[in-house]
This record gives sequence, C-alpha cells and structure tokens, in this order.
Amino acid sequence: MTPRRLAACALPLLVAACAGGPSIPMPSIPAPPAVAAPSGGRAPTTSVVHELGPRERLNDHAARLADGVARWREVNGNNVMPQSIRDLTLTMAADGRPCFSEVLKDHWFQPYAYSVVNAGAGQFQLASAGPDGRFGDGDDLSVVRGPGDARTESYGYTAHAGE
Repeated sequence: MTPRRLAACALPLLVAACAGGPSIPMPSIPAPPAVAAPSGGRAPTTSVVHELGPRERLNDHAARLADGVARWREVNGNNVMPQSIRDLTLTMAADGRPCFSEVLKDHWFQPYAYSVVNAGAGQFQLASAGPDGRFGDGDDLSVVRGPGDARTESYGYTAHAGE
C-alpha cells in the first residue's frame, strides 16, 4: 500500500474520531501496582548521609586538591600558584592529564572558596560557607594546606557517596 493510499484510509477514521463519530477501541492499560508505605510510616527523604563529617570532608577535599596543586606547580613552576580551581582543571600535567578534574562540593553540596595564602610556599585556603551557605557569619569552615604529592593523580576520583 502506498503512503498516499494509507493516508486516504486513515483520514476518515481520524476525522470520525475527532468529530465524535464511531469510537476506535483502545487497549486497556493496567493500573500501576500499589506501593507499600515505608516502614515506620514516614515518607522517604532525598537527604544523603555522608561517611565523613563536615570538617573531615573539608580536610579530605583539601588533601586531594593539594595533590592537584603540586601537579600544577610541577608544570608552571614552584613559585606560582593557580588562581582558581578552574586553573587546575585547564592545565595539563606532565602525563598529559588535567592537574585536577574533580568537582568539589562541601558537606552541604555548595562550592568551596579557594584562595592563595602564600604562593612561594604553595599554601592555599579552602573554605566552606557552612550549613547556611553564607560566608562570614560564624559557621564557616576553612583549612590552609600546602602542596601535596605531585605523583598522586586525582583524575575522576570520588571517595564518598553523594559527591
């Protein structure tokens, strides 16, 4: 059957269905199965339980970032520092891979603030705004780190659930 002949046959059915003419039988679709209520009668949550507390998570991320800084300094010289975490991701290390490629978020899934403390010593500060997401109000967390081990590659590494 040609497409033109098929359209000619289908058109009267379509017009009849739209005009309230003879109905076209539709297959019945079974209802979805009932879902049992969770134990304890509480609704499920979307919260993520971290293996590490906020301070431990910050220290873990700073240690991994320090390794990326060491890889960056190996390429760019030991007296300079990346001005942002983005600089680390855009710079290729000696092995042809990015110096750092993780997307780091704090315990509350907010981005960290990164700043250079002492370029000559390779020190940087990594800070979290805390649970309220605002810097400077007393619940902030921060750590100062020096460069780590340039041989440690953090490419695509995620150690904890929810990252």
